[in-house]
Amino acid sequence: MIKIEVKEGKLPWFIGGGTIAAGVIIGILLVVYAKDPRYIKNSFLFVLAIIFAGAMMCLCAKNRGITVQDEQLCYKNCFGRKKTFALSDIGYCSVALESGSSRDYLILYDILGNKLCKLEFNMKNTDIFLRYLVDNEIKIDCSKKSDMFLKWIVNTRPIASGEVKTVLKEVCDKADRLIAEWIKRNENFGAQWKFGLAFYMEDKFGQDKPLWEQEGAPKVTAEVLLENRADKLPEGLFIVIEGYLQKEGKFVIDRKDRAVFVAAELMHVAKSMNMEEELKIYFCGDALEHISEQLLYYEKVLPKRRYHTGELEFGHELYLEK
Repeated sequence: MIKIEVKEGKLPWFIGGGTIAAGVIIGILLVVYAKDPRYIKNSFLFVLAIIFAGAMMCLCAKNRGITVQDEQLCYKNCFGRKKTFALSDIGYCSVALESGSSRDYLILYDILGNKLCKLEFNMKNTDIFLRYLVDNEIKIDCSKKSDMFLKWIVNTRPIASGEVKTVLKEVCDKADRLIAEWIKRNENFGAQWKFGLAFYMEDKFGQDKPLWEQEGAPKVTAEVLLENRADKLPEGLFIVIEGYLQKEGKFVIDRKDRAVFVAAELMHVAKSMNMEEELKIYFCGDALEHISEQLLYYEKVLPKRRYHTGELEFGHELYLEK
């Protein structure tokens, strides 16, 4: 069973409650200190408007949102009025989350292009709801100026098990070219990159360890995938493309004893939000874009900072798909 509830977080409650409190305080001060009755009367209209705005915000925080149960959806507006529709009624979704802008929305349209409902992406569980739409192959239009986090979700698409080996080879070939171009542009560094694919399990991945010390997935899991038997992959497996900078055969390390590396999640296996499937393999389409940005970052900062070389003890293997 699939169940998702998208609703406002705590912030609207705090803002709405604070607005009501501010209106009440202003009203009390007017009664105590104002002497002109006409001024009090006009000011009270302003106070009531403040209190009304706060109450509306609290009302929206209480009611507004959308719930999903399997393939049925129910949207409630600020006044609690319900609108129900099925997954098959959705034609496409338009979404945006732009920093420094008021453009923050997730709008659903029916197959004729009429608006079904509008939410904000910063509402609770909207990212899960968006993945539900992706899993069920709903077309999603994302604004070009949206944050990378949103683009990452939109561009993470399910792929068939038979595509995995081909996609991995294609990504590794492109990453190889990216790194070769970086080395050519920065010949004066005299450095190389050790890069490849790392396989991890979510339940074994520790947040308190640096990436190179993380325990890898069992070797047999990686071999199964590289042999193109992706239908045998376990839930919770994720694949990261990693690269570590080397000079004269040793790893480049900064003053805080951190390795100079680039990394981006490439694939992961998780429960599907499609009723007809149990697990899905997700491909992160922006992985190479993230690797490219990290390479450009080091291109700028390496000449400005001090580094030394040393050995690293890896907790996992790096596989290079050929």
